[in-house]
Amino acid sequence: MRGCWPVESTNPERVLAKIVVTAILAVGSVAIYAATRQHHVHYMRVDELVGSGDVVGDVGRWEGVEVRVRGYVKPGSIVRDSARQTFVLQSQGKEIRVFGRGPLPDMFRDQSEAVVTGYVVSGVLDSSNLIVKCQSGKYEGPNKSLDSKFQ
Repeated sequence: MRGCWPVESTNPERVLAKIVVTAILAVGSVAIYAATRQHHVHYMRVDELVGSGDVVGDVGRWEGVEVRVRGYVKPGSIVRDSARQTFVLQSQGKEIRVFGRGPLPDMFRDQSEAVVTGYVVSGVLDSSNLIVKCQSGKYEGPNKSLDSKFQ
């Protein structure tokens, strides 16, 4: 009597091929997961990073983790020397000190909106990248007279 399922032949070469393909897929999946997990950067505002000291928002929770933090440069907090700069980033009444190296963007000044990427180290943010939002909400090209020719 035949069952409902078709019976496949038990060819040893075919069984071995299926095992090898399954193993390759499993190893590849684990490798992709590990590679993408390591490069994940958490994006948040300063107040979300610092929080109120509870477990969810405690800055210590992010120690050694790469984060991208958005906030505003606190007026009077920018200190520059030849190799490094420091400033305070704030949002919703919460603050975090940022240390960085290299040149600053031209638009960087007090009360600029900035996005800083870096690692939390001992409660401060060690910056590896700084992006500053343009103060003007509208971009105007350098020469308006050229615009009329292309309408």
